[in-house]
Amino acid sequence: MNMSIKKRMALGAGAIATVAAVGTLVAGVTFGFFSATTGSNGKNTFTAGNVTLDTPVVSTCTVGPMVPGDSSTGYATTPGGQTDARTAACTVSVDYTGNVPAYIGLDLATSGTGLYDQTANGLQFQISDGTGSYATSGVLNGGSDLYVSTDPGTGSTNHTFTVNYALPTSADNSYQGKTTTLTLTVHAVQQGNNGNTTGCAAGAVCAGISTWS
Repeated sequence: MNMSIKKRMALGAGAIATVAAVGTLVAGVTFGFFSATTGSNGKNTFTAGNVTLDTPVVSTCTVGPMVPGDSSTGYATTPGGQTDARTAACTVSVDYTGNVPAYIGLDLATSGTGLYDQTANGLQFQISDGTGSYATSGVLNGGSDLYVSTDPGTGSTNHTFTVNYALPTSADNSYQGKTTTLTLTVHAVQQGNNGNTTGCAAGAVCAGISTWS
């Protein structure tokens, strides 16, 4: 069947309209998009903190010859029967100059032939940092570090340890000629990620601190 000219023109117009509609749809999904990218204008610098003690951190005292009844000037109770003049205490002084919070600890070690024998008759020690005595019963810390304090690391802080001593009048002839060397070693270790001091007292072993080295 032949179409009239009017019908063919109408269909053609419809086709044109359809194409135009598609064209409009395609144009409708094209949007403008604004964006920008930039890098950091500054520099990020990371610096590790430091844990530092000045020297000396190890000190030894030499005292003698002693006889029963001898003691140092600061020993808490003068031994009965004392006849000799009291002698000077031993001290060790260090500065913590680190810039991060740190635990300060004290290690005590003895060597020699047994003038100090952890009994009430042998050599006695009283050790203090000025806030209290650390060892008064004649028995030291068994080789473990004593917790002293927590230093904030905000500037140079001095820590001075004083060792007072006495040889009781109950020391008998078996102590003649014996010697003891007491060595003090001061430690500083970082506080962060190193346990805690909950329930710990200054001058005692603190189980909450993970490491001293």
